[in-house]
Amino acid sequence: MIRKDYRLAIGNAWVQLQRMHAEDRSAVDGTRYPVYNISRGGLRFSGNETFEAQERIKVILHLPNNTEHHSLGRICYCEPDTENQAVTYYGVSFLDNFLDMAPFQDAPTLP
Repeated sequence: MIRKDYRLAIGNAWVQLQRMHAEDRSAVDGTRYPVYNISRGGLRFSGNETFEAQERIKVILHLPNNTEHHSLGRICYCEPDTENQAVTYYGVSFLDNFLDMAPFQDAPTLP
């Protein structure tokens, strides 16, 4: 996968997820997962819950400016933490509602 949008390192943001597959449509315990970076098309978060690559989810992203971003999403990668096997990093692609990055224009970005 080739990144087309810049990524913004972000602190004090978190995400809640809801599974979309038929056998489990529940929220994942209302768990708040920390978000490490965002872009117009997705985000990176970590957690100890297991998500599968290609799994479709509902995303509620809570931003530091007290706004929420709602989108359908897809887990696009799973990357185990090398130091803590209980934690996995995940990439989420937004499928239907891209994030307006205008409020973050002057913030430092990641390559």
